[in-house]
Amino acid sequence: MLADLEEEADKEVSYVRATWKSPVLINAYTTETERKGVLDFQISHRFGDIGGQAGGGHTLYGLDRASNIRFSFDYGVTDDFQIGIGRSKTNEHIDFILKYKFLKQKKKSVPITAVILSNAAFTPKKNIDNLIFKTAHRFSYVNQLIIGSKLN
Repeated sequence: MLADLEEEADKEVSYVRATWKSPVLINAYTTETERKGVLDFQISHRFGDIGGQAGGGHTLYGLDRASNIRFSFDYGVTDDFQIGIGRSKTNEHIDFILKYKFLKQKKKSVPITAVILSNAAFTPKKNIDNLIFKTAHRFSYVNQLIIGSKLN
């Protein structure tokens, strides 16, 4: 009977959790996805010069001189699939993301977690730095394969 219980326990899948504490680390995406039903609102900042002519104490070491700000909403459709939308100050970029965790690290059998991330961005501005862009030239696309492993 004890052997049956041990065999049953071995059959249970034990996934590694919290490789990262957040789906985003500074300005980069991680292998984590938002949990199902969770809506995450983030504000990202990039600041100005901290110590040069435009920096120092009078600008609170660059905090008063935000060079770019991005607002975003990310939503967990399932525990492994997330969608998001964001807007940046620079060129008024509007971006969309799809993030899917297709491989999960398991304690005894799978050594990594793998995620595919697709991003599409668009700027509604027709005139950027006095250059006129056609609509097709105002789109950008990025695809990433993100691989991670929790070692401890």
